[in-house]
Amino acid sequence: MDEARRQALIARFKAGSLDRIARVRATLVELAGAGHAKTALAEVLRELHTLKGESRMLGFSELADLVHALEERIGAAGFSDRAAADSPRLVAALEDAVSYLRADAHEAPGIAERLAAHAAAVRATDDTAAPAPPASAQDPDRPVARGEARWVQVAAARVDTVCERLAELETEFRSLVAQLAAARPAPIARTTDTARGIAEQRAHRVLLEQAARCRSLLDEAGDAAWSLRLVPVEPSLRDLAVHAQELALGMGKRVEVTIHAAGAEMERSVLDELRQPLLHLVRNAIDHGVEEGRTGALHLTAEPSETGVALIVADDGHGVDADEVRQAAVARGLIGDEVALTHDQALDLLFVHGFSTRTEVSAISGRGIGLDVVRARVEALGGAVRLDSRRGHGTRVMLDVPAMIAKERALIVTVAEALFGLPSRWVREVRRLGDEVVVAVAGGRALRRPEGFIPLRSLSGVLGAPATDEQWVVVLESAGHLWAFLAAGVLGEYDLLRRPVDGFVGQCGPIAASSVLDDGRLVLLLRPGGLLRRSESAVARGPRPGRPRRRRVLVVDDSPVVRDLVTTLLEAAGLEVTAADAGDRALKLIEDGPFDLVLADIEMPGIDGLELLRLLRLRSDHLPVVMLTTRGSAEDKRRAAELGADAYLVKSEFKETVLLETVRRFIGQGAHA
Repeated sequence: MDEARRQALIARFKAGSLDRIARVRATLVELAGAGHAKTALAEVLRELHTLKGESRMLGFSELADLVHALEERIGAAGFSDRAAADSPRLVAALEDAVSYLRADAHEAPGIAERLAAHAAAVRATDDTAAPAPPASAQDPDRPVARGEARWVQVAAARVDTVCERLAELETEFRSLVAQLAAARPAPIARTTDTARGIAEQRAHRVLLEQAARCRSLLDEAGDAAWSLRLVPVEPSLRDLAVHAQELALGMGKRVEVTIHAAGAEMERSVLDELRQPLLHLVRNAIDHGVEEGRTGALHLTAEPSETGVALIVADDGHGVDADEVRQAAVARGLIGDEVALTHDQALDLLFVHGFSTRTEVSAISGRGIGLDVVRARVEALGGAVRLDSRRGHGTRVMLDVPAMIAKERALIVTVAEALFGLPSRWVREVRRLGDEVVVAVAGGRALRRPEGFIPLRSLSGVLGAPATDEQWVVVLESAGHLWAFLAAGVLGEYDLLRRPVDGFVGQCGPIAASSVLDDGRLVLLLRPGGLLRRSESAVARGPRPGRPRRRRVLVVDDSPVVRDLVTTLLEAAGLEVTAADAGDRALKLIEDGPFDLVLADIEMPGIDGLELLRLLRLRSDHLPVVMLTTRGSAEDKRRAAELGADAYLVKSEFKETVLLETVRRFIGQGAHA
């Protein structure tokens, strides 16, 4: 065990042991004053037994010997009055045990000697053999010496509660400060009483200064509280290493696993969310990267980065052939024969739902979540995924994730009349459009820079918002690539408290979370990965000369956001999508041309989804109709089934994979007829 891991375990042991000793001490004191209790003494013995075992494992031999002596003495005394009579001496011994756990390194040897003396005295049958406890041990309320390390074990839920309350307090305080700043006294020139005007302005200025000081103290308290939620990443990497070894052994393979954590820390909630994605990457590495007949190497790395923490899973296997990936994509209808892909673009196809270069399913990495879900979960945290591999040179997958997700520093931009936030860790620069050189390139426009061309897209266009005059350029950097987006306005950078958005919106769109500015305005935080892919979705869209007709899906929903999100998702899966905002328009579109599936909401003005379903069934019994709605009651599902709905999906329970699987079930696995 390396020193960092040992110190982390010792810190945890000390915190738990102090609580354990406190419980034992309280029970013994109670016994001395009120007689014996069989269940209480049994609990004491259990606590001592655990403390002894933990002490031995961590090398605290003096403490283990003392606890063993206490355990023997209490057990020998049985449940008689003798145990109560022994309590003062045993309590004194425990006081020194507490001092030992709290002691600095230079104090520990002296206290260890006292522990040994206590152990000898406790084992003796003659009560006179017990040495008098030192003054410090006799006073449980003694002041803690400067520099003395103290530990406490606190339930994570209590820490979360404190952080949540502080977050609410911070939000309310910011709002009050904003209101205070807005309630500025009238200018002195407009007042009839100059002296009163001066006094009011001075008082207002003093209040703002006091508010600023309170804001600083509140920020410090918040930062301290949020830091309590950070945990080391290394233990999780060690668990992954054990899993990798066991998995390789079960497959008859040999693997050497190395771990490098570099002291990286992150929120427990973030680490919990990453557990399944990391497990899948490790299984992939053992299944694909470790070859039989040789000892493979697996490297698990966590290191602080400019954007948070970089988690890397790398193997030294045969790697990925980009040409093979492209050929598999063509065979599955994901791209046309004429489409040219760079090496990175080809590897990016590995993250498409259900994509694999294998013809058979592996029991290890071919079931459960795939790379598409790895990316979705990482991006839901505001992170990014990058896969690097070349034939014969192994595979390296990097997850770049924020260390904390409860708070977010973001650049706020305006799109139409809405506010959107871009994580500051992805923003490389912000410039005026007039300061840039914009040129036409294949697929749109780009910024011409000395280092090369940067694709330029409109945020309003990507988000499906009404077009506006966009005069600001925001350059984002992700996984080593640059993209530029046009925005109507830039408010600046703000520290925001993240709040969840509707599950449906969060699952399939570029919106990751929401927040509120000091003045109460809503901000939607964008997921950079989803935003970038949406802007570059031309690979999966457009006509493909010489290929069969693509399957057509009609999406009917009165919400423009939902229409856009579902359309983007289905088009990325290789489907041709037409959208309608009402039932009557959907009927006209169906008259004009054939569709292979209809995906409809229920609550719409005019002809709602159920009425649309009824009218469609009068025309055809064969056209698949899937209801996608916020209404999830048993009665709504029953009515839809009676009218002939083929499937019923509830938006609040929405999952991207479920929608795609449902659509493919009715129109076939391929995107083409």
